[in-house]
Amino acid sequence: MVKSQAYVVQESQEPTPAVSSGSVEHLKVLVVVGSGPVGVQFAQALLQRGFNGLIKLFGDEPWRPYNRVQLSSLLAGEVRYSDILIPEIASDSLHFQFLNRRVTQLDSAKCTLQDDKGVTHHFHQLVLATGSKPWVPNVRGIALAGVYVFRDLNDAQNLMARSTKTRRTVVVGGGLLGVEAARAMQRNNTEVLLVHQSNRLMNRQLDVESGAILKRTLEGYGIEVFLNSGVRSIVGARQVEGVEFRNGRTIDCDTVIFATGIQPNIELARAGGVKVSRGIVVNDQLQTNRPHVFAIGECTEHRGELYGLLAPGLEQATILADRLCGGTAAYTGSTAATQLKVLDLPIVTVGWIGDEYDNLIDNSVTFHNANGDYRKLFLKRNRLKGVVAVGRCDESSRLQRAVLTEQRVFPWQVSRFKREGRLFANPRAEAGGARLPAVVATGLFAVVVAVVLVGLLG
Repeated sequence: MVKSQAYVVQESQEPTPAVSSGSVEHLKVLVVVGSGPVGVQFAQALLQRGFNGLIKLFGDEPWRPYNRVQLSSLLAGEVRYSDILIPEIASDSLHFQFLNRRVTQLDSAKCTLQDDKGVTHHFHQLVLATGSKPWVPNVRGIALAGVYVFRDLNDAQNLMARSTKTRRTVVVGGGLLGVEAARAMQRNNTEVLLVHQSNRLMNRQLDVESGAILKRTLEGYGIEVFLNSGVRSIVGARQVEGVEFRNGRTIDCDTVIFATGIQPNIELARAGGVKVSRGIVVNDQLQTNRPHVFAIGECTEHRGELYGLLAPGLEQATILADRLCGGTAAYTGSTAATQLKVLDLPIVTVGWIGDEYDNLIDNSVTFHNANGDYRKLFLKRNRLKGVVAVGRCDESSRLQRAVLTEQRVFPWQVSRFKREGRLFANPRAEAGGARLPAVVATGLFAVVVAVVLVGLLG
């Protein structure tokens, strides 16, 4: 493992560009609330398209925008703070301002918002990219010292400091973030236990067999995994001393990390008169019930769907930038693909994989070989709806595109896949084919969350 060097994360000291009222009074003001990767991508896309207005980007964290996907690599000591920073948006102050301020109030009818310094800002158009926050179950002892969540840079810093002191850590939640957190917390020879209430790890992305392979891999690196287990309470007087499972079993530990999911940040929108359900409700134009207010990223709900992944948000950002600059692109939804690597174990999943699709699939085709490679096709009416692959898979990009187009799978392809693990008869070099857009987190877990540009291709 690469050892990290000591450093202190400094708050952003960059001054907000001064813009005189005379220089911008003739420009349309577009406000973006949220300076995560989606908000930054949107602002960059607008500027690249020659947006002829003033973009005000608000961020409520005290540092420069950063790549949230790489936080687990930062925690694991594989990258430094400077490595996760998003490159600054190069623009003259006439068209772009970045403000390290939290938006406290929104009046969507009057087209105004107020920041935490009490300043009122007027806008012509508003884009909400407020992201998500951790969801933590209501269990006894949640307020004890030694309980953490893992979502933002502040959480990562707290856990980095804690990792030098903890001797036994329990991570609650076996989704992607929980798996990453568990492996990262081993950096100082900490004993780590992973607790998950489903029958398999990453149950939203993996089937039973691939989840079992991931479990064996983690156990091979010393992480004890408990499935079908939930936490009833956290034990301790003032600080964490253990966790009690729902079956009554108690496990001793000094640190608990909750990675039990996320929920969209919708409070600002709701209070400001924007329609919300589970998320901020948008149509195919990414428009809310207020025609001049839009939403993108993890805070949005589109056609009843909450994605909870970065890549759909990046796609939404690109589509909305196109529309606001005169284009006609529409967002019709995303087919999400996840690629991760647990040390030497690559895993690819795309399409209809996981709990929510179990009752929608009417056929599946499985391949195993002596090297331990595992692949599975998920079909509905002989159309390819999902793929999972563990180990080397030279067809991964082609399979992702086949899921995108819901390609028909014929009997002879099924026979070849069962025999050779290949769906296609004519192998092509993957490096030569077009790949789906991806955001890469380097480190112990290199995570690529990719999404198909359905709106742009449709």
